[in-house]
Amino acid sequence: MCVHFGTMSKDRSAPRGPSLGEYLKNSRNMMRVTEPERRVGLLKHSRLSVVAFLNELPATKHDWSTFTVDRFANETSASSTEKVSAEVSPVSCTPQQQEMLLKFSQQSTMNLEWSFKCLKENNWDYGKAAHAFTSLKSNGSIPPQAFIKSS
Repeated sequence: MCVHFGTMSKDRSAPRGPSLGEYLKNSRNMMRVTEPERRVGLLKHSRLSVVAFLNELPATKHDWSTFTVDRFANETSASSTEKVSAEVSPVSCTPQQQEMLLKFSQQSTMNLEWSFKCLKENNWDYGKAAHAFTSLKSNGSIPPQAFIKSS
């Protein structure tokens, strides 16, 4: 199954929202912020400070009529033993990575989301990811929701 989300404004003359200036004034882009004191001042150190910072950003407005969703799925017959899964593999994967992701998910019994995280954190090195999974599972560090697969 492949899902694509996109947006395109139909009316180019429609009034635009606020400029990016409101967002860029607190940007931590190292190409824009050169003063060390300002760089340090823009760092957020706790959950509360991060949430407070996000609440300070200007509200966004979206014209829902400009969004499109394309969904492609291979249909299977009722007698087929294959099932169409509601899980969607991440779009940014190459075909080889998607194949590796499905194999890792089957062998680890983790869902696609957690399998993706494990492979990505181990730079798509299957052996390294499998070793990390085994180690984390034996320590009880993997949460139960990692093994819940939607159907």
